[in-house]
Amino acid sequence: MHLPTASTPSVFERREATESPSSHSPELNPIERVWQDIKADLKGEVFEHLDALRAALKEVLGYLTPDWLASLSGYDYILSALSVAGID
Repeated sequence: MHLPTASTPSVFERREATESPSSHSPELNPIERVWQDIKADLKGEVFEHLDALRAALKEVLGYLTPDWLASLSGYDYILSALSVAGID
């Protein structure tokens, strides 16, 4: 029988170490805003087959620019953390 000791991490601590906050809070994950914008471009479209969807998605992704991505994913807390880390 294995008895927990003071140094044995609890179930919560083990789970906490393997999960990111964004897995429970998609609004904190910058890619979610990018996907939201991409989906808005495709909203209401009806695709006859998967290849048509792929072609439309490829067209939307072709418009990606660094400025566009920065405008959607540049959360203040991320920009602040990058600045503190010296990554501007």
